[in-house]
This record gives sequence, structure tokens and C-alpha cells, in this order.
Amino acid sequence: LPSLGDYEKLGLPLTAPAAEVAELQSLPKLGNVANWTATFHKDLRLALAHYNDHRGARSELTAKDALWGLVVAFTRSFACGEEGAMANAPLADMMNHAEPGNVSYSCDRNMLRVIATQTIQAGEEILASYHKPKGGTVTMLAQYGILDKSDKGSWSQQNCLKIQSVLGNTRYRSRFIQNVQELVKLNCTHSPDDTKTGGKL
Repeated sequence: LPSLGDYEKLGLPLTAPAAEVAELQSLPKLGNVANWTATFHKDLRLALAHYNDHRGARSELTAKDALWGLVVAFTRSFACGEEGAMANAPLADMMNHAEPGNVSYSCDRNMLRVIATQTIQAGEEILASYHKPKGGTVTMLAQYGILDKSDKGSWSQQNCLKIQSVLGNTRYRSRFIQNVQELVKLNCTHSPDDTKTGGKL
């Protein structure tokens, strides 16, 4: 499995400096990422404290141990079962993302089913589309560190100007924020003249 350092290099918000992620809180498209990241960290601190207070003879967990476990579960699990419960599925969790993929997956009675959607040759990689191709680019980046291009140019000029006014600051250093800046470039394709003509809102 990847190390916590690997996930940091990938650019996941859960591994990024909290102060940088918090800067996104008031921004369109990106604010929810800051909110759920903060919630995950809060819940993790409470769970870690509870475990260490009641661990008995078991080894104490550090904050980094707990964060690594959370990130592994978050990036390698599937929504499966009642009310979207998350479940691990060994082997299936090794599928990489592609749009379109060559398999589809679904849950049936708490069982994950993976079905080929085209002929897959021996030695060919099994690829699945993690999320719907439209509207999921922020989720793809936040959950998996994947820079998805399926929403290219779709964000409004008004939203883009507000985001760029914050993210244009060069003080940011984390891989996550660098990835967000790349996503903004992909989805904000308005020319400078759009600010004079009103642009696409």
C-alpha cells in the first residue's frame, strides 16, 4: 500500500496543511472540500483519542498512523450496501480510473460486481470510471488526487474570478493546492476580454 508520504505527493486534501485547505472554504466549487476535510480531521482526532484511551494492551496509535489508515480507507473503498455504506473490496481496489473504463461496477446485496464492458485482452489493465464524467472533477481531485479534464472550460467567469483572486497567491506550497490551481486553469478558460463584455455566467 502507498505510504503517507506517497499520498502527500499525490496531493490529497487530507494530507495537505490545514491552513491552506481552509482558504478554500468560502470559494465556489471548492468550499465543500474544505468543509468535509475539516470534519474528517475532527472526527479522526476524536476516534484516535478514544482508541488510545481504551486500547488496553494494544499499541498506541500516532496521529500519522491514524491519518494513513483514514486515507487508505477513503481512497480504496466503494460505496456499497445500505445507505451508501463504504466497503473494502480487495483486488477491485487496484483498478485505476479512466473515462471511459473497460469495466463497470455495482453493488448487489452487499456484493461488489465488476463486469467487463468490452473485450479485455490478457495483460491489459482493468480500468473503471470512478465517478460520472460531468461535474465530478473536484471530487476526483479531492478523493483520489486525479486531475480529470471532463469539465474543461465549464466553470462560470464569476466563479473563476473569485477563485483566482484567492488561489493566485504564490504563498501556497502543498501539492494539493498546486493541483487545485491546475484544475482551475482547466475549467476557467475565459479570455481577459470576457471581464469587459460580461463573459459567460
